[in-house]
Amino acid sequence: MVGNIKDSQLFFESFKVAENRANEEWVLEVLTYLHHPYRVEESVSMIQPSLELLQEIKETGDIFFPKRWLDRTLQYHHSEDALDQVKQFLFRNNSYPQDLKNKILQSSDHLFRSAPARKKWDQKTGAEEEVATL
Repeated sequence: MVGNIKDSQLFFESFKVAENRANEEWVLEVLTYLHHPYRVEESVSMIQPSLELLQEIKETGDIFFPKRWLDRTLQYHHSEDALDQVKQFLFRNNSYPQDLKNKILQSSDHLFRSAPARKKWDQKTGAEEEVATL
């Protein structure tokens, strides 16, 4: 597993080269580690670049790779920040191909459902303050 966030970002940057994504199973496994639940606060910064690579991934990879790429990128994220990353991308890329937009919406559905509820719960219970004092 990659050590710190700087190493993680450098590792992720290597995926911008199509040859480094040749073995898709390995790439998906690495994405799982990069976005592991223990690392979600750091890896939220990699959501935007992951979304930006999606069109190229569709052009250079297997037919199922874009959806799997998105699932592995977003599956452990539940924060308002992660949701904001997805919303900003969709807003800025209004004319994005509909098939890829749909895949983004499918893979981020849990964000649209859980992030607002989690924020409301935290405000109601003061959970953020409790976690900060631990």
